[in-house]
Amino acid sequence: MPENDNEITDLVAKTERDEDYKRRFALAVAQMVEQKVQKALGHQQSAVFQPFFQSKTVANEIRRRQTVTEQRKWTLYFEEWGCMVCETKKKGHHSLGMCSTCFNRISTRLISIIRANTLAPQDQPTFMDTVRLAREALAPSIEVLQEEKTIVRRRKE
Repeated sequence: MPENDNEITDLVAKTERDEDYKRRFALAVAQMVEQKVQKALGHQQSAVFQPFFQSKTVANEIRRRQTVTEQRKWTLYFEEWGCMVCETKKKGHHSLGMCSTCFNRISTRLISIIRANTLAPQDQPTFMDTVRLAREALAPSIEVLQEEKTIVRRRKE
């Protein structure tokens, strides 16, 4: 609990900085998503497969920009040619132009590949880890700067 006006002022300033940081971070993420969407939609040959190969955030943004026909392309594909993998029309369409059997087999394989090639969560650096690392690296310099600031302030008094 803040005990004096200076501590309250510091706390308010920190909160404002945190809010500003959150806004800048959200803006940066939005810009990254926009760049990926533009890149994905920019290549006409691979654009027809979108959002098939994208992260969830990028895929959702691409879907938002697609026409109804573009959103239904896999269902329409299945109706005309059957499952993209086994070519059957006997089973119903599950997703991405595949019957449920093929979709489950392919998605299980992909999930297995992702798990096998993903670092364990404790091995992956998180954003907060990098912030902490940066703060630790800068701590000696910040201390020196604060000492110099204190010395300059004392000289002025």
